[in-house]
Amino acid sequence: MEKVLLYGRTNVGKSTLFNKLTGHNKAIVEEEPGVTRDLNKSVVEWCGNKFVLIDSGGMDFYAKDYFSKSIIELNTSILDEVSLVLFIVDYKSGITPFDHELGIYLRKYNNKVVVVVNKNDNIDTDNENEFYALGFDNVISVSAIHGKNSGDLLDIIVENLENTKNINIEENRRIIIVGKPNVGKSTLFNSLAGSQRTMVTPIAGTTRDFIEEEIVLGESTYTFIDTAGLRRKRSIYEKVEKHSVYRTVKAIEKADLCLFVIDSEDEISFQETKIAGLIKEAGKAVIIIFNKWDEVTNKDARLKQLQQIVKEKLYFIDYAPIVSISAKTGLRVHKIQESIEKVFDIYYRQIPDRILNDNILPELKIKFPEIKFIKQVKTAPPGFLVFSSKKLHFSRKRFIENVLRENIDFSGTPIKMIYREPEK
Repeated sequence: MEKVLLYGRTNVGKSTLFNKLTGHNKAIVEEEPGVTRDLNKSVVEWCGNKFVLIDSGGMDFYAKDYFSKSIIELNTSILDEVSLVLFIVDYKSGITPFDHELGIYLRKYNNKVVVVVNKNDNIDTDNENEFYALGFDNVISVSAIHGKNSGDLLDIIVENLENTKNINIEENRRIIIVGKPNVGKSTLFNSLAGSQRTMVTPIAGTTRDFIEEEIVLGESTYTFIDTAGLRRKRSIYEKVEKHSVYRTVKAIEKADLCLFVIDSEDEISFQETKIAGLIKEAGKAVIIIFNKWDEVTNKDARLKQLQQIVKEKLYFIDYAPIVSISAKTGLRVHKIQESIEKVFDIYYRQIPDRILNDNILPELKIKFPEIKFIKQVKTAPPGFLVFSSKKLHFSRKRFIENVLRENIDFSGTPIKMIYREPEK
């Protein structure tokens, strides 16, 4: 699918325009410059045409901070991959010296650049003429915040793209990478993707939007989601980070599988128990990944210790397989692929009635003869309907789930139990 890049200096409204064209609020929008640090992607459909729209971080060649340099490297790397560049400028501030610099830099991509004059709330096309001084033939005024001329802009986009029709989009299984800040989530994301698509820095909280990328593992294509690290509420000072936490929670709800990343040398924190609870509550498959394994000295003893800690502190997701890796060195990252394939097989598996009632039911009836029948009624996660002639106590319901897990492999997935029983 062809790609279109939103490109420009900081605070010209790229993310607002991204949200307007895609029809949702995926990108974080604040008045603070430099909020978008990564590449947001979304499929846009317009009059039967489909393309991928990419929102990039604001460019600032003069800034000396680590983030600004990383944004420049990231934006530069994607330019050759896209079919069209939307060079966003600010109508209210006019052409700035930095706009001129970006224009000079984009000149080699001249045939695939459209200048988009944003914040022209009254669509004053006369004053738009000054922006032709940037050296590009295609110029259009829009007001992203009010949606003015967004349809005309979409017309221009599809006119400048070649392959946008008759594209079938199959929903890939969605995998989200979660964990507290600075445990190596973005490093793992980049290791799985095989290239840098999110910023990796030693500064906690670098990723603030969640980033989606299609990644091929083996013979399967998955949509991976890299998220901001979830902090405890009292640690969330910025309004932007509150948005990130909210979006991460929503992303967990929309994912199929969570890769829960934990630092191998740290103790399991209160915040990590909260993240595990969110995964359990959302009914998502989960794999626990102990990262930075290259830094662990006594590996055998530490692995046994971590397995015991998971049973004690993360007991409500103790069915999750555990993989120890180093995302930085690539140590055993391939094991994640094996675990993903196995967990998805279980998450979407349909168990025949005969297996449940010929193999599992007799064991249950020895202790609870009131149980009459078991049937799987849903997948993702597996859900089972249990028929009983008597009201079942909570402890008996827990026993039934344990018997199911002892007899059938449910690694990585929760089980949803539904009971058909008398009210009294």
